Amino acid sequence: MKKIASLALALLLAGWAGGALAAEKSKTMVAQGKVTAATNLSLTIEQGSQTLTFTVDGSTKLYGKGLSTMMREKKAKNETFTFTDGVTVDDLVKVVYHDVDGKMHAAQVTIVQKSLAKK
Repeated sequence: MKKIASLALALLLAGWAGGALAAEKSKTMVAQGKVTAATNLSLTIEQGSQTLTFTVDGSTKLYGKGLSTMMREKKAKNETFTFTDGVTVDDLVKVVYHDVDGKMHAAQVTIVQKSLAKK
């Protein structure tokens, strides 16, 4: 009887943990828009009529054409590649984000199209 109760408790806890993980994964969201502001701590985009601001940090992944080359060049000069080296105002980006303590944290930012404005 103790074995059955232990097994039932283990299954119950496994189901609860699995549900919690599924709920956590379901919080991952995607936004796409034009960059209106970018710092090494935050990214703001316009998605339609909405303005969305995301936190960025060392765990935020940045993808886009030419970024690997830029990173290698900076490394060769013993310089640090920063978020704002890759993302600038007027770029079109796709942001994969999740809620962390009520704030939108950018887990991944993909540059869909670089700004055509001359810098």
